[in-house]
Amino acid sequence: MSNAPVVIAWRAGLRCIAALATTIVVALSFAACESTARFSSRVVNKLAQELKSINLVLVENDFRAPGLAVSDKRDERLLNYGYFELGRLLKDRAPALLAANGLRGAVRVFPQPKAGDAVDLGAVNPNDAILLLQVKSGREVKQNLALHRSYLDMVTTLLDMSATGSGRKTLWASQVSFRLGADEAMGVLLIHRVDAEFVDTLVIGLLNNMAADGIIVLPQGKAVRPKAT
Repeated sequence: MSNAPVVIAWRAGLRCIAALATTIVVALSFAACESTARFSSRVVNKLAQELKSINLVLVENDFRAPGLAVSDKRDERLLNYGYFELGRLLKDRAPALLAANGLRGAVRVFPQPKAGDAVDLGAVNPNDAILLLQVKSGREVKQNLALHRSYLDMVTTLLDMSATGSGRKTLWASQVSFRLGADEAMGVLLIHRVDAEFVDTLVIGLLNNMAADGIIVLPQGKAVRPKAT
């Protein structure tokens, strides 16, 4: 008796398994690469010429754990998502990203000011514009025991150069909504965190929006990452 039908069925089964595996890999790749940040922006005051130097200034928001009038405990879930590494990662990565796109600039991180107090920007180089980044609000969505998402809203404001370090004019404003936490793709749990990839996506997205709004000119036409060394 010939084994040909068995062999054909076996090969067909292998092809089905391979096709299913490919589908799963592609689905996971799309889920992993899907941007977790959404950008919107507007020009407030048009510049006579494009900016060449921008200092990034992050004003931290600690999102202390709720339930107490005064709490020194940081939100545990945001801690697990790497949210409190945002300042360090911006310092590590943003200067090289700016340089790769023809811009000069540094990064400063200020602690969250006391209620009612403003951030003192006098220490920032007065000859450079300031891109002020502040996470203003957030909400958490719990789908089930495994899937938790935190949606955070960042306001970014571009301030002009000022010799006195005060009274800076707003040139451009943007809102960034980003998502941290767990997604499920094909039964596999994916965790979105604040990491190097996230920070690169954030800075590149802001630069592309500024270029689209005529605030800066990008030599390559769109924002790029630094070349690997």
